[in-house]
Amino acid sequence: MCGIAGFITPPGQTADPELLRRMAQTMILRGPDGEGIYTDGSVGFAHRRLSVIDLEGGAQPMSSADGSMVVVFNGEIFNFLELRKELEDRGMTFRTRSDTEVLLAMYETFGSDFVKRLDGFFAFALYDRRRRIILLGRDRLGVKPLYYGIWKGFFAFASEIASLRCLPFAELDRNSVDPVMAAHFFCYQYVAPEKSIYKNLWKLPPASIGIVHLQEEGGTTDGIKGDALVIQRYWSLDYSEKIHVSYEDACGELERRMRRAVSQRMISDVPLGVSLSGGLDSCIVAGLAAELSEKTLECFSIGFPVPEYDESCAARIAAEHLKKSFAVHGLNHHVKMADPSDFSLLEFLSVRFGEPYADASMLPTLLLSRFSREFVTVALSGDGADEFFGGYERYIAMNYMRKIRPVPKSLLKAASALLPSGGERSRMGRLKRFLVCASEDPQKQYESIVTHRGRSVLQLFASPELRNAAEQLDKGFDCSEENLCCLHTAQDIAEFCMEEDVHNYLPGDILVKTDTCSMAASLELRSPFLDHHVAEFAASLPVEWKLEGKKRKRILMDAFRKYLPCDPEKIRKRGFGVPLALWFRTCWNAKMKEHLLDPSFADGVFVERSGIERMIKDHEQGRADYSPMIFSLLMFSFFEKNQKA
Repeated sequence: MCGIAGFITPPGQTADPELLRRMAQTMILRGPDGEGIYTDGSVGFAHRRLSVIDLEGGAQPMSSADGSMVVVFNGEIFNFLELRKELEDRGMTFRTRSDTEVLLAMYETFGSDFVKRLDGFFAFALYDRRRRIILLGRDRLGVKPLYYGIWKGFFAFASEIASLRCLPFAELDRNSVDPVMAAHFFCYQYVAPEKSIYKNLWKLPPASIGIVHLQEEGGTTDGIKGDALVIQRYWSLDYSEKIHVSYEDACGELERRMRRAVSQRMISDVPLGVSLSGGLDSCIVAGLAAELSEKTLECFSIGFPVPEYDESCAARIAAEHLKKSFAVHGLNHHVKMADPSDFSLLEFLSVRFGEPYADASMLPTLLLSRFSREFVTVALSGDGADEFFGGYERYIAMNYMRKIRPVPKSLLKAASALLPSGGERSRMGRLKRFLVCASEDPQKQYESIVTHRGRSVLQLFASPELRNAAEQLDKGFDCSEENLCCLHTAQDIAEFCMEEDVHNYLPGDILVKTDTCSMAASLELRSPFLDHHVAEFAASLPVEWKLEGKKRKRILMDAFRKYLPCDPEKIRKRGFGVPLALWFRTCWNAKMKEHLLDPSFADGVFVERSGIERMIKDHEQGRADYSPMIFSLLMFSFFEKNQKA
């Protein structure tokens, strides 16, 4: 796992090594083990390395034997040994044991189509000196990030926005903020997965390659143009084609694919462990890893002082079950009680994200990553299972909303108005929110669930420009039956929402969080559920094998029941939540006001002070739970502050 960066200058200029070193230094947490710089005229690459495979021979930037190709690579290719054997059979020789050299050889043999053969997660930039092109690539699901921008004839890319801020020509300031993406953030708590908060900065889409053709020396001095990057997609999921096998055979095939995915992700030249929450997904990964490990398996859990959010007891029970029945070589379970209410964590993470991000589960994710890093360099996790196998309650809610569509909207609104707001996780609070969402038109219902009423709350505090920008966002996800097929490949309402999450919520929120927080702790995080063979199989399953009545992730429960310490239906899904509503009324109250009511932030450009004051007052007095939006405002205020620093 690493951090990569680089740029192309206009003709007549040369890449500055010192500037590349500054870019690399911002990513030292991503790669604490080494640094490399490469320049060739107008092309410059920078790399920071977290050593995981081939500790001695995997330094980057890495050149081909003849020097005609250079690559900077972030991630892991889990099938690199198979690919290497295939290339050796073709007569190729290798100088190192690294997957990076295999990537270079694959490109030399198969051209840009080689990415279709890679099994792993990655972002890379490859300089082909003969063809005078830069080839960018990103893994199928968007696990590893890759930003790129074009300014004043310069083209630049990096794993982090912070690295691009080093460039004197990069226009990354308040004037460059895209109001539409700012509105998107306040609605969804993250920026759209293929864009950024800035008008002139983008993310290479998942499952895509991008090609930049370098200008010939002596040609125009204008440099790279805005349309210089040609993007091609090389993979996609298809939910329309379903398998025709028995349920029992499907369970067996799922176990085979997951076992292979876990086995591949246990390849490492450094210590490896597993994140264990006690929930279904982490138990499956830990159980398979315990069986496959050739030495004592290290598992890590954290606990919280708030019982409603604490999973440490469930994790201990799960660890004892796995240790007793599956850990051939033993299992060590490490537990640490943590306090995610440390306000300084927010300020630290706001710098690491580089743009507004407000999924509060980033706090325990960072704490768990730091704790795991005390023992190992690589950890396995259960990310992706919810999106692929129907783990979120909202998928069931969408099925229920379809059933009650004949009920008059006015009646649903009246019923919701009679219910108290309740707590963040109380049954009453969830029922009220369900009725509010069900009273929306079909095309607005899913958006209403995933935005926490973002657009309506946005009216309370946003500037006129931001409110107008919100109107430019999509009008919603039309979940009416007649529109399912024309928008997505899924043909079922609940599966439509899963597919929507795979395209947006997974790469825009979940994977941004896990990558940023793990890399902030210099920890490589790998999830077997994100193996594309597992994802393709999940998409091919009939939806009723994933969702059955109130039962979520049905096939996961049945296929991996033996790894669970109790009846899987008794395992309560908690997620990595924190009690924001309580903290904003207590321990975070003073600092929250200090940041949100600062005149330099609430100046009317994006947000207005009077609306923020009313929101805080209503929240403090318990008239409403505005914690998601207050948290978004707080993270946006940190983003604003970081720009000025």
